[in-house]
Amino acid sequence: MMRKAFTLVELLVVIAIIGILVALLLPAVQAAREAARRTQCKNQLKQIGLAIANHTDTYGLFPSGGSRYGEERLEWYVTGSKAYAAPRQGWSWAYQILSFMEQENLANLTSSEAVAATAVPTYNCPSRRGPTYFKNPASNWPPAYLIDYAGTQPATRRSSDPFLANSSSLYFNVPEHVAAGTYTRAHQAFWSPSGTGYPDPKNYGVFDGVIIRSPYKRTSTPGANEGPATLELLKGVPKKVTYAKITDGTSKTMVIGEKWVSVDRYQPSDTNYGASDDRGWIDGWDPDTMRTTAWPPQPDSQDNRGNGGTGSDQDYMFGSAHSGIFQATFADGSVHSIAYDIDMTVFNSIGTRNGDALNETVVMEGVD
Repeated sequence: MMRKAFTLVELLVVIAIIGILVALLLPAVQAAREAARRTQCKNQLKQIGLAIANHTDTYGLFPSGGSRYGEERLEWYVTGSKAYAAPRQGWSWAYQILSFMEQENLANLTSSEAVAATAVPTYNCPSRRGPTYFKNPASNWPPAYLIDYAGTQPATRRSSDPFLANSSSLYFNVPEHVAAGTYTRAHQAFWSPSGTGYPDPKNYGVFDGVIIRSPYKRTSTPGANEGPATLELLKGVPKKVTYAKITDGTSKTMVIGEKWVSVDRYQPSDTNYGASDDRGWIDGWDPDTMRTTAWPPQPDSQDNRGNGGTGSDQDYMFGSAHSGIFQATFADGSVHSIAYDIDMTVFNSIGTRNGDALNETVVMEGVD
């Protein structure tokens, strides 16, 4: 009696079938994992939105975007044993909401190095990376954990500002069509027409988002342990944003969104890092923590500039590691998915808190 066994052909057929099943199953597993990561990212944005709402209820104003990049010392914004709150705080909105993120102990630290060296996992999208610690070798900025979310800065045109009124398509009253711009215009929309330092107060009106730049200018630079610095309240600039000043409607106004990051720099190094993802979640008014709706959102892609390169609209873009969309928190605390192909007029309109009204259906087109 012969023993029954598989023939070589039968074995190969079985192996082929198993291979086909695995090939069919892996994309489904990967899709399920990405769906879970996207949901986690959405939940994190929801937590950020709730923290911002609690901050606003407690202090009577939204957190600011901080004063400027390079504000290395938290000690400059501490009096006694307590850090300044908005609008006087020079560090970012992400720092200002810590007390409402179950990070009270971190918020109570007054050492720059101690705060910057602490990870806040909620600030990293799981589809992109976990907490990532980095020290820019070209600056004195302390090592810090990077962030994947940014505040929203729109581009608007004010007739009282000759520079903006004379520039063409990118600066606009909300109903106007927005064409593709240039790096210079995106840079100016973000910083101010001057492009550097603190803006001239007469040009400060371009900051029409919910997260505005701090209206305080630092006029002294004390030593590391000699704070606080002397601050000057600028005249003719927005002092604070409250719910009452969001005339477009809180459910139609974007506050925080995922930012674009180069795919080869998720884990930066001394020889491969970007100019706008190097200072971390503490960074005041800088593309590390602020981005603009003046430029179309994009999925993460390869940044082909040199190490630490500048001079690209990508530095100011929203975007994500998700397919087809990035996610954003609105002023009412809701979280929405925004398509990469959203109409630019619509996109910039949801970035403003007080732009000219559009039909609500049009305003939210491309926003789930």
